[in-house]
Amino acid sequence: MVQSSPPLIACLNSSQDLVELLGDVLEYGGFRTASLATTHREGAQPAIDFLRRVRPQACVYAVSVPYRESWAVYQEVQQAIAGCAWVLTTTNKRALTDLVGQTAAFEIMGKPYDIDQLVAVVRHALDMPVDEPGRN
Repeated sequence: MVQSSPPLIACLNSSQDLVELLGDVLEYGGFRTASLATTHREGAQPAIDFLRRVRPQACVYAVSVPYRESWAVYQEVQQAIAGCAWVLTTTNKRALTDLVGQTAAFEIMGKPYDIDQLVAVVRHALDMPVDEPGRN
C-alpha cells in the first residue's frame, strides 16, 4: 500500500525564531513544513519565489507591523500563488481589521494554547476548497 506524505505547510514571518517555532509546532501536529523569514521591506518576490519552489498545500502567513505595507505584500503574494490554502496570522487582529476590514486572520499572542490552536486552524484551511486568489 502506498502511503501519502503529510501536507506541506509553508510558514512565512519576519522573525526567523517564529518561523522555526511554527514549523516545529506544525511538524508536531503531523505536517511537513518549509519556512522563510522575510519582511515587507524585501517586497513580495522572495515569498513568491519560495512558494513557487516548495509548492505547499497551505501557507501560514504573518501580517505584521506596519500593517498597510505587510498587507499589500500579502495581497501580491496571494495573487501570484494559486492552489494554496492561506492561514493569516497577526499579533493584533483589531489593528489589522481597522486598516483592511474583516479578515480570517488568526491572532497569535504567544500563549501556548494559541500555538496549539494554529494546528487546528491549518487543518480546517486544508479541508476548505481553494478558491481563486484574493479570497481573504
